[in-house]
This record gives sequence, C-alpha cells and structure tokens, in this order.
Amino acid sequence: MEEAIESTWGAGLYFIQAAAEFRMNKRKQALRSLEEALSEGVEEHEVLFTYIPELREDKDVKAILRYFTLEHAE
Repeated sequence: MEEAIESTWGAGLYFIQAAAEFRMNKRKQALRSLEEALSEGVEEHEVLFTYIPELREDKDVKAILRYFTLEHAE
C-alpha cells in the first residue's frame, strides 16, 4: 500500500489504507490515514464505507468526517 501511495496519487488509496488499518486493529494509525484521505479528497469518503460499512456508526469517524465536510464547505 505504501508503495502504491508513493507511486500514484489519489484520496481513494488513503481511504483503502485506512480501511486496512482498521481491519488490522491499528485504530490510531487508521484515524490518521483517514484524516489524510479526507484532506486529499473529502468527496471520495464513501470508499471507506464500501470496505467497512459499520464505520458509518463509529463516533470518531463521524466526528472527523463532520469536521472535514464542514471545512470543505467553507
């Protein structure tokens, strides 16, 4: 994943990386990757929920998404 991110650009890759980190129980890193993904392309955030739909109900994910959505709207 790291090699793909270094070789190509795209918020989708960061969302996939975050999903993988959530699945590997690396929550702190996953939240950081999610922030990076949202800063690169908040409009692509549905990619995360494609892989882990239950994150729609995660309070930390919802808070980060709300922050970036509001910031992007301004």
